[in-house]
Amino acid sequence: MNAVEHVTGDLFTYPGLDAIGHGVNCQGVMGAGIARAFRALDENMYRQYRDLCSRSVLRVGDMHPWRLADGRWVYNLASQFRTGRDARLSAIETALDRALEHATDHQLTSLGLPRIGCGIGGLTWAEVSAVIETVAARHPVRVVTVTPA
Repeated sequence: MNAVEHVTGDLFTYPGLDAIGHGVNCQGVMGAGIARAFRALDENMYRQYRDLCSRSVLRVGDMHPWRLADGRWVYNLASQFRTGRDARLSAIETALDRALEHATDHQLTSLGLPRIGCGIGGLTWAEVSAVIETVAARHPVRVVTVTPA
């Protein structure tokens, strides 16, 4: 069983992460919360995500992988349809499962996540953390949740 590590720090600079992920809506909006910081990582990533949403290609439970110039991967996990309090546990489970499959296929060893679906998304950390633990146990990739100090 692969246990999830829970740490405090900055997700974007936390050492040893091959990939970082976060929850997104399917409306093409990354305007608030940690999504805004992800958007700033690569404008081309944001444009592709927005395009996938505008064509209804990215759906709840899907994920959009993107490789950054520094070699790290970003996983945009479609955890909700609308902006605001619309995050769904089932979508987090499916999208995270797909991201970890992608990570395994690309020989990545670690994925960092924020408290996905909590805050703006409206879910509680207790329920989301349980889903992350369940999904992580099915994959060889080290999953690290990074909470800001």
